This record gives sequence, structure tokens and C-alpha cells, in this order.
Amino acid sequence: MTRTNVGSRSTLLNSAGRVIFRGLRTGLAAGVIGLILAAAVHLRHVNSTTVALVLVLAVLCIALTWGWLEAMVAAIAAGLGLAYFFLPSAGFMIEQPEHWVAFFAFLVTALAAGHLSARANRNRTEAVQRREEVEKLYQVADVISQGENREAILQRLGGALKEILELEAVAIYDTADGRVCRSGIRAGEITDAQLRDVAICGNPFSDMASAVSVVPVHESGELAGSIGIAGVGVSPILLKAIAEKVGGALSKARVAESLKEAEISRRADDLKSAIYDALAHEARGPLSSINIAATALLSEQPGNAAQQREMLTIIKEEVERMNQWIEEAARTVRTGTRDFTLTKAPQDVRVLVSGALAPLGPLLCDRLVGVQIEETLPMADCDAEMTQHVLKLLLDNALKYSPPGTPITISSSVDGGTIDIGVSDAGPGVPEDEQARIFEKHYRGSHHSSSVPGTGLGLASARHLVEWQGGAIWVINRPEGGAAFHFSLPVADGVTA
Repeated sequence: MTRTNVGSRSTLLNSAGRVIFRGLRTGLAAGVIGLILAAAVHLRHVNSTTVALVLVLAVLCIALTWGWLEAMVAAIAAGLGLAYFFLPSAGFMIEQPEHWVAFFAFLVTALAAGHLSARANRNRTEAVQRREEVEKLYQVADVISQGENREAILQRLGGALKEILELEAVAIYDTADGRVCRSGIRAGEITDAQLRDVAICGNPFSDMASAVSVVPVHESGELAGSIGIAGVGVSPILLKAIAEKVGGALSKARVAESLKEAEISRRADDLKSAIYDALAHEARGPLSSINIAATALLSEQPGNAAQQREMLTIIKEEVERMNQWIEEAARTVRTGTRDFTLTKAPQDVRVLVSGALAPLGPLLCDRLVGVQIEETLPMADCDAEMTQHVLKLLLDNALKYSPPGTPITISSSVDGGTIDIGVSDAGPGVPEDEQARIFEKHYRGSHHSSSVPGTGLGLASARHLVEWQGGAIWVINRPEGGAAFHFSLPVADGVTA
């Protein structure tokens, strides 16, 4: 026997059981009326009015407890019993017209009271059912809201619906990728064809024999899939409401994913632009070194052979640096936005500083660069290449805006879960009203925009590279004069230098 036949047989047995149970209740209702009549017949000084009131109360209780069918059977049994035992003459031979009026009045009253009571009971039951459905719908909405994206919502939904609605099986069809997510032992009874047909045509499907129902899911007014259930106890209204909730959640998830994709692309473009600007900014360093070496060689006193060889070596090294810069710039341009990511790993700050200072070469020949980094400084969680770009940009900025021969200091400290790296110079400092704007693209300080060459891209690139790694960058003026540019990086968890 197939699983579908087993499910259909189970459903039929449940239906038959409910019919038998209601038949037993109907017989019990008639039995209750019979017991009341039997007790009244054997009691002395009991008149027909008293018996009629007791019978009406019994019909009311039966209606409130069980329903209209049981109350109607009880009312008819009560009317016939009242007429037989308590209305003259004995038996069903009613002779006086007023007794016929009393009989029909009682019967109508009992039926009306039973009907009204049963309707009130049904309304109360429906109200309880609606409240339970609202609670279940709220639970489903809560589960859906916890999904971060479309895939997470669909993965969580099947098991959640099965548990909340107490179903035997749930199947969810997603039109976007044609995938079906199933949950429950009877999930195979909800066929792929049923799910696809409903998702395509939008018409709900229901099979009473197997207790399988399938409803469409609309996302932003368009058919996006379908939900199939196997089991009883879920009203079509509740199932439709759940499908609407799912459709709304999927629509919001799609919008959120689109916004996230757009934000990732925008940030990646900003990062790509920042790195390209940083590389372009760094290209001036090799050119300056080549210019200094070439000027020395072309001067009237080019020096001895050793000195000339040293100048040529500088030119060769800087040309290699330029080639490296051109290759790196070309790679940056070739990299797609989606593939452009940073590689964060534990890094030794001392190694990063050494790597940033090394290529500056002759530009630091007349400078004293003090490196104040503690031996116990923890490792930084960062991208080594990007962090070195930041250091080079800040060092280049310090060289441009501080007098020749003045010292430059690189320092570090730890504040909770972040490492603070600073580059200080002995220049004029940064006016307070410009300290926030100085990191904007193409913005240059008003006091030095004409006297110091530049494009206003260096500090803006440094800000992008730092913020992309989860850090921050800022500038303060030193009490003794000059500016101190600081940026922060996260501490690598559980790693020491």
C-alpha cells in the first residue's frame, strides 16, 4: 500500500470516528431527557409546568455543551415525553386545544432555546478558534521575522509550520530556484506537480480525502511559490493568511538583499577607488627619489664613483617600485567589484610600520623618525597591504606639511579592544574647524592649499581604508605644536605579538 493510500485511509477513519462520536452524543442527549422524564413521573406533586421548565433547561445545557443537532434531538424527545406523560389525556391522545397549544409552545420554545444556545456556543467556539489562529499566525510571523534572507526564511518555515500548526507534513515550493523544502513523514504526499501547478496558476488546491491543501504565495503581487500542508485542523483562512505573511516576508527579504548588495557594491567601489587613489598618491614618492638622484648626478659635482653608483641604485630601486605600483594599479582596475575584498589576519604592528617606512627611501634622509611601539603590543586584526597604505599616506602627509629636518613620530597604544596608531609631526597643525573636513575627498586645508602641492585624495583614501577594516581615523593638534593623525584597528582575538 502506498503512503498516499495510507494517508487517505487515516483521514477517512478520522471522519468516520467523528460521525460515530456525534451519534453517541445524540443518543446520550435523548437519554438525559429520558432520565429527567422518568424521575418526574415518579415524583409526587410535580406538575407539567415544572417539568417543562426543567426540560427546557436541559435542552439549553445540551446545546451549550454539544451543539445544535444534539439539542434538537433533545428538544423533540422532551416535547414528546411531556405530551405523553404530563398533558391530559395520558399518552398522545391530547383532547383539549389549550393542551395542543401548550405542547407546540413548549416544542418551539425548546427548539428556539436550543438553537440560540447552540449558536452562542458555536460563536464562542469560533471566537476561541480565531484567537488560536491569530496566536499561531503571530508565532509564524515571529519565526519568519528571524530569517535574515530569503533562503533562511524558507529553511526555517517548513519545520516551524509543522510544529506550530500541528501538521503531519509541510512542503514549500520556491519559484525562484525550483526547490522544494519538505518537512514531515507525509511530505511525499504533497507532490511537486501540485506545488508547481498552484505556484503557476495561483488557484488553491485541496483534497479532502488525503487532507492535503496547497495555497499560492504572492511576492509583491507576483506568484513566487506555494505552500502545501498535510493534516487537519487548519482553516483555509488561516492558511491563506500564512501564505500572505510569507509572501510579505519574502518581498521584504528581497528588498533587503538588494539594498545589501547595492551597499556592498558601493563600499567595494569606494574601497577600490581609495586604493587606487592611495597608489597614485604613493607614485609621487618614487618619482621624487628619482628626481633627487638624477639631479645629483647631473650636477657639477656628481660625487665619486661610489656615490654615483649609489644614486643609480636608488634610481633602479625606485623604477622597480614604479613598476610594482603600475602592476598593482592595473590589478586594482581589473578586479571586479564583487571580488574586491580585504584579507584580515593577525598582523604585527612593528612589521607593518617597518614595511611602510622601507620604500620611502631618500625622502626620509634628513628626518628623524621615532618609532615608539611597545614590545607587548597585541596583534592587530587587519589587512596588511591596506594598513601599510594608510601608514604611507600619513607619513607622506607629515613630510609635506612639516618643516624639513623636523622629527616624525610613530606611536601606538591599546584601548580596550582596539589598537591606536599615531603619526605625529612638527608642522603647523590643523585648525579645529577643518579637523572633520580634512578627510573629505578633494578637500585641502585653506592655509596650505596653494603652498603645498596635492590633490586632496591622500587623507580621504586613508579614511576609506581604515573604516573598511572596522576602524576610525582622526586628527588632533599636539600641545607642543604639530598635528597627530591617529587611526584605530581591532585587536586580534587571542593572539599576542
